[in-house]
Amino acid sequence: MLSWNELGSITIVVIGILVLFSFLMGLLSLPTKLKFQLLRSLILELLFRKNKLKVIRFYRRIVEVWEYLSLKTFEFLKINKNQALELAKQGLIVNFFVTLIAATILWIQLIISDYSSKYVVSYSSDGLSLFYRLTAIWAGPSGSLLFWYLILSFFSFYVLYKDRFQLQNRIPIVILILSSIHLLFISLILYFEDGQPFLEYYAPMKAGKGMNPLLLHWAMIIHPPILYIGYVSYAIPFALYISSVISGNVRQDLLSLFRRWGLFSWFFLGFGILLGSLWAYEELGWGGYWAWDPVENASLMPFLFGTAFLHSLAVLEQRKMFHFWSLLLIVLTYHFCLLGTWITRSGVIEGPHSFAKSDIGIPLIIYIIISFLYFVRFLYFKRHLLVSKEHIQNITSKEGSFLLNNYLMVISVVIILIGVFSPLIPYHCSFNDGFQCFKVEWKPTTFNKVMVPIGILMLLIMGLSPLQSWRKPISHIYEKSIKKPLWIGLIGTLLYAFVYFFYLRPFVKLENSPWGPQIVADIFSILTVGIGIFVIAGIVQEYQRAIRVRRIRMKESLFQSFIQILRRNQRRYGGYLVHLSIVILFIGFSGGSFKTEYQVQFHYTLMPPQSENSPYIYYYSGDKVYIQGYTIEARELFIRPFFEPNADPNNPIYLTISQESHYRVNPTQHLPVITASQVDPYQFANEPTPFLEKIENLAFGIISDQRMITERRFYPQIHPYTGDLIRTPIGFGERLVTSEPEIISSWTEDIYIQVGAIFDPHRNKTPDIASMFEFYYYDLKRSPEAYYMLFPKNIVVDVQIWINPFMKLLWLGTFLFFIAGLIVFLPQVEIKK
Repeated sequence: MLSWNELGSITIVVIGILVLFSFLMGLLSLPTKLKFQLLRSLILELLFRKNKLKVIRFYRRIVEVWEYLSLKTFEFLKINKNQALELAKQGLIVNFFVTLIAATILWIQLIISDYSSKYVVSYSSDGLSLFYRLTAIWAGPSGSLLFWYLILSFFSFYVLYKDRFQLQNRIPIVILILSSIHLLFISLILYFEDGQPFLEYYAPMKAGKGMNPLLLHWAMIIHPPILYIGYVSYAIPFALYISSVISGNVRQDLLSLFRRWGLFSWFFLGFGILLGSLWAYEELGWGGYWAWDPVENASLMPFLFGTAFLHSLAVLEQRKMFHFWSLLLIVLTYHFCLLGTWITRSGVIEGPHSFAKSDIGIPLIIYIIISFLYFVRFLYFKRHLLVSKEHIQNITSKEGSFLLNNYLMVISVVIILIGVFSPLIPYHCSFNDGFQCFKVEWKPTTFNKVMVPIGILMLLIMGLSPLQSWRKPISHIYEKSIKKPLWIGLIGTLLYAFVYFFYLRPFVKLENSPWGPQIVADIFSILTVGIGIFVIAGIVQEYQRAIRVRRIRMKESLFQSFIQILRRNQRRYGGYLVHLSIVILFIGFSGGSFKTEYQVQFHYTLMPPQSENSPYIYYYSGDKVYIQGYTIEARELFIRPFFEPNADPNNPIYLTISQESHYRVNPTQHLPVITASQVDPYQFANEPTPFLEKIENLAFGIISDQRMITERRFYPQIHPYTGDLIRTPIGFGERLVTSEPEIISSWTEDIYIQVGAIFDPHRNKTPDIASMFEFYYYDLKRSPEAYYMLFPKNIVVDVQIWINPFMKLLWLGTFLFFIAGLIVFLPQVEIKK
């Protein structure tokens, strides 16, 4: 009887055969004209300009041979070109169901803990709940590659079945492009060890290593699949658009198809990025949500290109312009999705959530380079099809703002790309002691220094473009559309500047910014909020006008009119909601200009055990610290066991040790703001702080008398051969430490606390608390004598505290982005003109 690994491997081979068959049938069934078009991609005409006629004859000879092979193949199979094309299409359709079988086999192995599978051993264990075993399919490189390919095969199946009538004569090229993409990924799965999910041990292992503890988070069930959908689905609008250009038939009716797929991919990629920020904020314990990490940037770059692509399509549809831009941007978007995959999987550029170095990196980057050069050639050879009949009549018109937006998006991606590859490129050159160049890795401050001003400018353009008119300059519509939002924005900017400098800024003792003086960051923060108010005012104005007209004509209520204008003009008014969500996100980002971080230490004393043979080691502090209007009091600290629900507590391989620290948070009454650079906070205990009272009056909610619980968890490392703990030379189990921060939110700011390392002041060293507790829990049977003899009587605990303003606006913007995105692209709410 075949094992699960053998069944999975056979299924992968069948997939490879199906894809190769579809590719060959698609290649042979191409019309002669399209064969010639594809051969021109060799760019020989550019390399041999003087012998252009010889190159064309060379092409013709190849096409003749190609036609001959096609004819003989069809005679052997007793089919014609149309039947061959249909077989190629059916091969890709059937391929989805075979791929689903392969993925199901891997899911079954994860569920039943099949330890003959190398993948299951590496990324799952008995101690994981079913929820996390299912998500383990994308926890490792080979499983996630199979899941990636499953999504690709589904979208290929969907577009070839659902949109087959609309594609018509473009189907041959669509099939050829999609099958070539399939061929790439199935080749990586078949021929490269790091891509093979069904590798098998000669003998089953005793246990699994388990999943990376950082992935044990609720967002892991939705964040990676949503991000993958955004990445993978961009292959569809790319294939559709390129096939239309190659066939020389880009009709107006196809633009809706391009737009629908472009919106779909853009929405899932953007929402996946935002969910990733939420995961990073809640799980990584560093007080932030975006670190300009290479993997983060890998998803941001195609998202920016995809955003520009959607705007170019809007201009192409309305003004028959930006055809060149649209083709260039979809080519860039697709290939940057592949580049993001390479960055994540090659291991060339390290990041906190990228995979280790993989052998699929070299073939993948070779494919990306060849594919990009191949398809960019259409910008030259099809230039006569890409010439716009219309031209921009005024730079301050709506199409002018879209053009400027495209330039800013491209510039942003170039800057981010340089930053991503900065650790590999010696671009920092000087003439000190001769000409020398060095590799200098970009830090988050470097990215912020360049990207924040560009982001503010893009926000301004985003606010202006809905108010502008096609063809007309901004002066023609100033009184009607721009004057009122502009004045509201100016007044809002001044009011916020007053609040900022008199009620917010005095509580944050920052001394510099990425741009040097802190005042620059202050100005950028105020501009962001002010421009955001302008954008919101413009959106409200547009809704108000539409609702007022509809209420007069249809006698509807305010709510009915709002719903109806969304239904009847989904693209326009749903798009306004997308803009609103981005404005809210930007205002949330602006809070980072006065985000503050504190590192404090609390002293703890060992307390009597709570009960006989207590599994908890109990420390108590009572120390207080005063930070930005808050009193944070250290309370209990427990060293305790933590087990997954289905784990055996008597087996050490399932023991996770938790360093659980409790704090109580209250508003500071009559106490000043204390910063890390100031001296002992207790000396100010009786001084009044009138600013604090004003802040509390302005706040939407006051954090009062709340308990915060933050942890460090020490996860066991399992030896799969024996099923036992991997132990140190002195016999204690090796453990992986992760952070579990605690966050309390109000509408003005978050208090974010993460407990750190423990220090023993009497022995002047950091004790191995996890090993002590393991010894106490299992070997010493939790005896009272061991409780007092083993653990330090007094300890000092490092604690990091962040005050993060406006964080709720980020998650509010994320939620609104999700709702607005659904409104914009869901077919059932789209109303045809």
